[in-house]
Amino acid sequence: MEEIYVTTFESGQIRKTVECLNACTKGIKRGNCDLSIVLNDTQNCIGATQVAQKNGEDFNVRWENVAEDILDKLSEKKNVKIRYKRYNEEQMKAGIVDNVINLNNNIDAFMLSKEYRDGYITIEDRKETE
Repeated sequence: MEEIYVTTFESGQIRKTVECLNACTKGIKRGNCDLSIVLNDTQNCIGATQVAQKNGEDFNVRWENVAEDILDKLSEKKNVKIRYKRYNEEQMKAGIVDNVINLNNNIDAFMLSKEYRDGYITIEDRKETE
């Protein structure tokens, strides 16, 4: 079983996600239950970083760094995977009031693609690199 929590790169949402998970750590310790935190790039933060770097600006968002920061702040890290969902323009547009109809024939905006399932960061990954 896997519990999935979704947040954006917005610092307030990440802080609240961490606070909520730390307040209910019993849910994370339930035997074989895995917990995933999905960093949903609804604002194209990674793309903004690339544009800023091309323009010589100091703006850097790497999902791996954000994942590391979240792991540092979680009181219970066992069975936690942090994943990244790439920016999807259709999904972003659908989140705007009165635009939900735009997703009726675009299931890809809802689905978690293969890179989501294969790519994640865990506390075990961090131990291997230390």
